[in-house]
Amino acid sequence: MSSSQALMGTGSRVRMSPSPPLSHVTPGRITIGRASRIIAERPLRSAMLWLAGALALGAFGGAPAAGILLLVAASVLAGPIVWRRRRAINQRLPMAGGLLLLFVSYTRLSDVGIAQHGLPSITQPLVLVLATATLVRRTHSGGSWGLHAHRGLWAALGLYAAVLWASAIWAPNPASSVAAATELVKDLLIVYVMVETFDTPQRLRLAIWVIIIAGALLAGLSVLQAATHTYGNTYGGLAQAPVREITIKSNSERSAGPIGDPNFYGLILVALVPLALVRARDEHGAFLRAVAVVSALLLTAGLVLTYSRGDAVVLAVVAMLYVPLARVRRSYVIATLVALAPLASLAPQSFWDRIGSLGTAAPTSARADAALQDRAGSLAVAVAMFDDHPLTGVGAENFPDTYVPYALRLNVPSAASHAHDLYLQIASETGLPGLVTFGAAMFLALRAPWRRRSAALTAGDRVVDGLATSCLLALAAYLIGCIFLPSAYPRYLWVLVGLSMAAALVDRGEDERRFATSPTLTASLTMGTATGRPL
Repeated sequence: MSSSQALMGTGSRVRMSPSPPLSHVTPGRITIGRASRIIAERPLRSAMLWLAGALALGAFGGAPAAGILLLVAASVLAGPIVWRRRRAINQRLPMAGGLLLLFVSYTRLSDVGIAQHGLPSITQPLVLVLATATLVRRTHSGGSWGLHAHRGLWAALGLYAAVLWASAIWAPNPASSVAAATELVKDLLIVYVMVETFDTPQRLRLAIWVIIIAGALLAGLSVLQAATHTYGNTYGGLAQAPVREITIKSNSERSAGPIGDPNFYGLILVALVPLALVRARDEHGAFLRAVAVVSALLLTAGLVLTYSRGDAVVLAVVAMLYVPLARVRRSYVIATLVALAPLASLAPQSFWDRIGSLGTAAPTSARADAALQDRAGSLAVAVAMFDDHPLTGVGAENFPDTYVPYALRLNVPSAASHAHDLYLQIASETGLPGLVTFGAAMFLALRAPWRRRSAALTAGDRVVDGLATSCLLALAAYLIGCIFLPSAYPRYLWVLVGLSMAAALVDRGEDERRFATSPTLTASLTMGTATGRPL
């Protein structure tokens, strides 16, 4: 037996003797290593010494030096804590950053801060930092699974971005095309961060809850504003309510949230309703189920206050899709309708009058209101543009720069300056290349959660089934709503695309492997499996 084997023993591990505690260290010269050890083992005492020095300097007028010492005191106190928990922090920071990005994006806090309060953007640096950190983390851990698993979808998105860039060559206003392509790249970075961050059922569930809470918060502010008639208060810009046409004979305030447009605001609320409904079905705690139900009611109430006819149609379609996809029993559907019937009376009569106007006249007739006539004119203009430029379009985001001659030629001078149909807008601005690449990307984005849902149903995994189904319905709701709206606020679409892509890759087994070292979480997983309740 060699000397090394004799020292180690067969099959034994080398155990390093721990360093002696601070009290047993032989007094001697203070070195950098010795000082760092003192600070690491006694952070509170060291911080108090620095704090005392800062206060002393501040008392004698040394304000700059006192500020520096205060910063050092905070660093000394927090540094060892951060260092000791660096592994946990390294795992949780990307998740926390991703959740913050979702909340800021859906509430438009950054945009509202810029427009209403003159604050700098927080979304752009946050996206850049998270995307860079995610890329480094994935590269260090062996590569990106999301990029490989969704390579077809990423290829379609890349081609669509290339079409937008190329359209600047022939566009009358190339700056608008370049700006649209640049914004798309930023949005795709958000999608990348979401796919790589929310990679387990537990993380995706948290992401869905953050978006639900964000939407419910906005809707709650709109309901509060309408109930108290405080339309002069925009609640920091999160509850705008411009006066718009309700019917031909009446105008009134329409809730527009942080966007400023009632129709878009209604769409971002209705897209969250299926997310809240599935959480109400799948959460195993009564409190969370109640929160999900209240959120769904607030989202619906906020939608009513927008007076958006198109979004009301989308809500009805999504409800019809939700029943079979979520496998809701017929008795539950009847009970829900009976319970919600009294709540329908709480909606303003003007809302029902506006909804009723959909069936009273064609959009081009004299009895139709101005909004329907303007939209019909813009759709006719979009079709004419595509007919003249089927292979190139007029250039990304160049519809407003080119629609006037078409509107005069078609005798629709009041046509809206944007095509109120996302798909006709893409066709008119980027031609067949843009329509095909965008259509392929959306098809793949819908197919991915659908396939994950089918696999989860086969495996009997109710947790992943619920996540995939809710994300699929949310994206489908938004895409259906885009039949009535242009792409003025595309970030919401890409957030929902990111959720769908993440839902297609989640694996409950990954949660179990990741949390196996935590007795509490392991017990929760075991209990959820044993009782048949989802996490």
